[in-house]
Amino acid sequence: MKKSLLVLATLGFALSLNAADLTDTCKSYFSNLDKIIDAYKQAGAQEQQVKMYEDQKKQSMDQFAALPKEQQDATCKQTQEMLNQTMDQMKKQGLLK
Repeated sequence: MKKSLLVLATLGFALSLNAADLTDTCKSYFSNLDKIIDAYKQAGAQEQQVKMYEDQKKQSMDQFAALPKEQQDATCKQTQEMLNQTMDQMKKQGLLK
C-alpha cells in the first residue's frame, strides 16, 4: 500500500485537459490505476482516502494529456512499470485479482 501511495503521490500534477488527449499507452496505465483504486474501495479503504486517490488520478491525467504524445508514451511506460510492481504486490496480498 505504501508503494501505491508513493506512485499516486508522485503523479499529483494539475493542468486541465481532457483524457481523450491521452495516448493508448496512457489510457492503459490509467485503466490499471482504476483497478487499484477499485481494489482499495473493496478492501474497505476510507472514503476520504479513495477520493484523494481519484483526485490525484484526475490531476495526473490532466498533466499527462498536456505532454506531447511522444513524451506521454515514454512517461506512461515508465509509470506503468512502477505500477506493475505495485499491482504484483497487491496480487500477492490478495487485494487484486
